[in-house]
Amino acid sequence: MKFIANINHFAGQAVINPYYKHPGIFFIDPQPKKNYLITISLTPTEVKQYGLSNFVEQHSQAYFASNDNHSLAKKLPLLTSDHWQYTQLSDLLDDTIIVPSRIYWQFGQQFSLADFTAFAQEHFPNLRQKMVTANTLSQPNEKSEALQTLLNVIKPISKIINNASTRIQEEYNTLLADLEKPQVTALLATPFDFDHWLTAVANLQTTSHHRTILHQMMHHLLAQNIKPSQLEPYLHRIHQHTHLANSLTYDYKFWRIIDHHIHLDTNIQDQTIDISTAQLVRTSLNWSLITGHRVGRLVPRRRALTIFTRGQKPNIYIGASHAFKFKVWQAGGRLQQWGNTFILGQEDNNFYQLLLQAEQLQTLAYIAPQQALDQITPLNLPPNHPIHTAAAQAAQSYNHATIFADLLIETILGLDADIAHQLIRQQEKKFK
Repeated sequence: MKFIANINHFAGQAVINPYYKHPGIFFIDPQPKKNYLITISLTPTEVKQYGLSNFVEQHSQAYFASNDNHSLAKKLPLLTSDHWQYTQLSDLLDDTIIVPSRIYWQFGQQFSLADFTAFAQEHFPNLRQKMVTANTLSQPNEKSEALQTLLNVIKPISKIINNASTRIQEEYNTLLADLEKPQVTALLATPFDFDHWLTAVANLQTTSHHRTILHQMMHHLLAQNIKPSQLEPYLHRIHQHTHLANSLTYDYKFWRIIDHHIHLDTNIQDQTIDISTAQLVRTSLNWSLITGHRVGRLVPRRRALTIFTRGQKPNIYIGASHAFKFKVWQAGGRLQQWGNTFILGQEDNNFYQLLLQAEQLQTLAYIAPQQALDQITPLNLPPNHPIHTAAAQAAQSYNHATIFADLLIETILGLDADIAHQLIRQQEKKFK
């Protein structure tokens, strides 16, 4: 049998994982290149030896996992160079070769533009003929069969063309980078002036050159010992150039240069903010945080209450923890702070009201057992209910007061007492 696999590297060795949690298959030198496709040829005996029987039977669902924890679980016999060769584009159309769907992910670097050109010259005329034939047939049965054949032919070819576009883009970017390099060299040799450098880099098209120059611009700004609060306006000016902003979106090196040198404080005032849907997440310095609405001091890599918005609306970041929600509830569901008004929606109101009631019942059980017992009057509990005994003993014993408090919470609120106490402690700890 033959099948195509994508090469990953684990601990410096080339490895493939034919299907989920399968032990890794390794290679004797020469090692296949990482992220390259190889076509493996094995006899039925070798298929069994390498534990690939299930792969053959279930190849339609097979995929290749990188750095799987099971890769080294069982080191199988090593594949020699007699068992494999680098995949050719024509292999992807060979019906005798098993081609798992996931191998079509970005393999353009393995093939040159000349390879894709040769593939097009070989297969496009046949594809064109099949399309013309399918389009000219009029009989439903014949047309249906021709369309099915065309579909089977065009699906793998379209995936190859998608990778061809990636390769063309890479070659274009490389050529463009070479053409723009003299401009970059000349700019970096001039004295630093933010306005001049920003205009110059905005006229370039290559992502790598954008990043190189913008990194240097940040280093120059920091060398001038500007205040942390003064750095943000420069970032907004960069963000106005969409192509520059896009070049930096996943440029983690750029954000690491400045994340210790910037202060992100409140940038909205007089707003009413519903924090019912706010989630506590660890923030990262990125465009979302820079251009978002912020309340309170935001520190990158620390957690903040975040309200994720839809469409073009900016996210809202609040420099606080879940305890802030509890604080808003204690203020009656509406609180003014940092120049804005925070409210809680009905769902969170209900949650915090239960916690507050549980806290009140717990307090009453310790300091006013009879007043706490009055809370169960509407329930019409029988005289022999354990809560009456616990109430009578609560004034005499701290342990019985604890039991009484648990019974009150479970009977009146329907909450598990242990969980309620834990939630109250967590909120109090955060609030402090």
